[in-house]
Amino acid sequence: MFANFNSMKKVSFNIATICFLCFYLLVACTKFEEEIDIADIPGPYVVSSYLYPGMDTVKVYVHQAYSLNAQIQTGLIIPVENAEVLIANAQSGKLRLMYNPNDSTYAIDGNALRITAGQQYTLSVAIADHPLIESAVVVPFPNENFGIIKTDSNTSQYVKDYYFKAFINDSAGIQNNYQLFGTAEIETVCQTDTAVEITTEMSMIFDYSPLISDQTRDGQTFHQNADLSVFDRFYPYQCHSTALSINLKLIHLEGFTYTYLKALEDFDIALGDPFAQYVIVPSNLTNAQGVFGAYAVVEKEILWSELSK
Repeated sequence: MFANFNSMKKVSFNIATICFLCFYLLVACTKFEEEIDIADIPGPYVVSSYLYPGMDTVKVYVHQAYSLNAQIQTGLIIPVENAEVLIANAQSGKLRLMYNPNDSTYAIDGNALRITAGQQYTLSVAIADHPLIESAVVVPFPNENFGIIKTDSNTSQYVKDYYFKAFINDSAGIQNNYQLFGTAEIETVCQTDTAVEITTEMSMIFDYSPLISDQTRDGQTFHQNADLSVFDRFYPYQCHSTALSINLKLIHLEGFTYTYLKALEDFDIALGDPFAQYVIVPSNLTNAQGVFGAYAVVEKEILWSELSK
């Protein structure tokens, strides 16, 4: 998906879902006069790319859409290997991305194509015997006005439960869309028969990180509840665990990128509900499905000693 989110996770972006959806829309309105194997029907093209400031490598995925039956049979997504993929920007000019067979993407080093907040980037994908695929996106600025406070705690003999409220202060007057992720770093010290062993692990603090839009709540503060349980162990060795810090990552999504991801989320939900309203996943590409999206990321580490209560 969301780029490299280091997790989205730096946001998951469901390429398989949109590929299947594109093929479904292609064949749903077609009347077949004889029985055929739809796995052999070539579908439309799907293009997917997300830009964010400071990315090491800019990547573009170009695939053929496919039927769910074909995916089950082969387990493969069919990449397009002979496309001409260009990204242009006022600062960098027009640069060509080269195909990388190792991960089936078109890529260019981030030092050659620098992604900068506030800049517009245009994408063009040329495929033989197919109309030119084009799109453009403006990379949003990061939002640093967010944080978290500890609201309550409950300590027993073996377990320490903590409760938090994360917040995002929205900037009024402009469209903003967010997704907030959070983890806690926990240190565990175990006294074994021969030594003291120290380990650290990361634990999620949000049960769910929703896509957030300020469309109806411009300039307000958004809250997201979180919790964390820290356990001590006494078997086979005595182990004591301590929370060291909370790590937050705020994704600030460009407008269409939010719309696209929200539609994918709604589509996934609708697949399991026969009574759900029909969902159409939009695209900001001409002559293809998918997304040319953008976002900005800000990460914060809050030491445990800095949390109130």
